[in-house]
Amino acid sequence: METNTTIEKLQNEAARFLRQYCIVVNGVTLYPKEIEVYYFKKDVFEDDSVHRNKLQKNRQYQFYVHRYGVEDTAPYKGGNRPGVDFVVSGDDCCCYTFLLRTVAFENEKPIIGPNNVLKAIAERTKLNYEKLESVNCELKTIDNVMCDVGFSERVNLGKTVSEQFKAAPLRAVLLDEYFAATKYLKKEKLVVGMLLKKIQQSVVSKEQALEHSKNILGYCPSALKTI
Repeated sequence: METNTTIEKLQNEAARFLRQYCIVVNGVTLYPKEIEVYYFKKDVFEDDSVHRNKLQKNRQYQFYVHRYGVEDTAPYKGGNRPGVDFVVSGDDCCCYTFLLRTVAFENEKPIIGPNNVLKAIAERTKLNYEKLESVNCELKTIDNVMCDVGFSERVNLGKTVSEQFKAAPLRAVLLDEYFAATKYLKKEKLVVGMLLKKIQQSVVSKEQALEHSKNILGYCPSALKTI
């Protein structure tokens, strides 16, 4: 399995999704701000954190609400456990979804946390979970092309997930004005990782990176000062 190549491809697609698209469902527009990528393809990228529910396959631009089993009839997770994935997969060969961790609605502050996001989408669209999964979403183009995207490992994957995939940097966050004004998990790590990559690629100088960090975080992390 060419793990690093697959991760880079998934990161590029996640960044493009956050920068260029919003989702319209049942007349409601939501703007993804933070997602986690879940991708499983046999003999290519066997990420053991993926639910591998049938609803994560071949249902492009539809939702999958988290369930306990792999069948499309499995019961929904209860309590604060369920979240909602936007399905990217367009065939039966792979499970490929974006877990929506943070979204914003028109003229509203971001809603953070998978369960909070699911409840907000259901409330605003006036759709129960089954109906939410059955509707087709529309992707609309937006213009965040110049906005940076930061990456870190995904959150709360559980003890049974292999270390290889626990460490995979498949959580993507749009580093926009919402990010600067909002508390995010691993906020410093997201910014530092993005800026270090830019320095390595000679896109920015160390001095520019320090200034950019100050604008986003309000301070300059030691990880940037000491390079």
